[in-house]
Amino acid sequence: MSTPVPPRGLYVPTVIFYNDDDTLDTASIEKHALRMAQGGMAGVVVQGTNGESVHLDADERKLAISTTRSVLDKNGYSHIPIVAGTGMMSLKETLEMTRQAKEAGAAFSLVIAPHYWAAAMTKPVLMDYFTKLADKSVLPVILYNFPGVTAGIDLDSDMIIALAQHPNIVGAKFTCGNVGKVHRVARHTTVDKFAPMGGKSDFLIHGLLAGMTGATCGLCNLFPKVHVDCWTKYESGDMKGARELQDILADADSAAGKIGGLAGYKLAVSKYFGYGNGTVRSPLPNVTEAGLKASDDIFGRLMALEEKL
Repeated sequence: MSTPVPPRGLYVPTVIFYNDDDTLDTASIEKHALRMAQGGMAGVVVQGTNGESVHLDADERKLAISTTRSVLDKNGYSHIPIVAGTGMMSLKETLEMTRQAKEAGAAFSLVIAPHYWAAAMTKPVLMDYFTKLADKSVLPVILYNFPGVTAGIDLDSDMIIALAQHPNIVGAKFTCGNVGKVHRVARHTTVDKFAPMGGKSDFLIHGLLAGMTGATCGLCNLFPKVHVDCWTKYESGDMKGARELQDILADADSAAGKIGGLAGYKLAVSKYFGYGNGTVRSPLPNVTEAGLKASDDIFGRLMALEEKL
């Protein structure tokens, strides 16, 4: 039996929600996961960067996954897989987090490069790490390449192509934003065994042209239907319509970075959709209502489009 590959389509790296006492707000987690499913997401990524994985303890990680899995199953979305961020700083702990994620309901693991000892993470060391991980992982592994949070560690295309030959490594998320890398990897892998996945909204149609089969976009937390519409227009041949939406999404991705990224997403979710208190855990700074105003124009345009779909 072949190892499952992440289904084609858009994935949302869901933000996490806290109560005022800093416990997990499971009611908001449920509302958010359900809105994402209703918005057309092909998969839900729990404990990616936007899910504040590094701020959660093991019990909270399991609770976030099981809460998401339960609400999807109860509402007719059992077909939507959960991808769980399980990358830790050691092989042993990553394997344990992956085991716990599977027990909680995840179908795939998303694993970032270990980076505490960044200077020691040479290409041979990383190849050995990911190979040993894939050998023992109880979940299929998606490589997570995000140099911005790994002290600059950047998996190159040769490395990803080589790792893609492992039967338990089934995809890669390119938050590096390197479309050329996506193209090379897509060219030298097959979609039935490996899923190249974009990691931002600002190169959605560019990535599709390069051969990606999925995309995990933080902005989907706010505007899932607009992303699906852009994707659908591209795949149906409506390049003019896809380009028009891509223009807006590119500007919105830039605006999101200026208002604090995931902290801005969380406050915007509270503002536009009425759930969650919009807070992040320390040491990340919270975004104020005044700080969010910088995104009002572009987010307002996208919200108007979202409500029409």
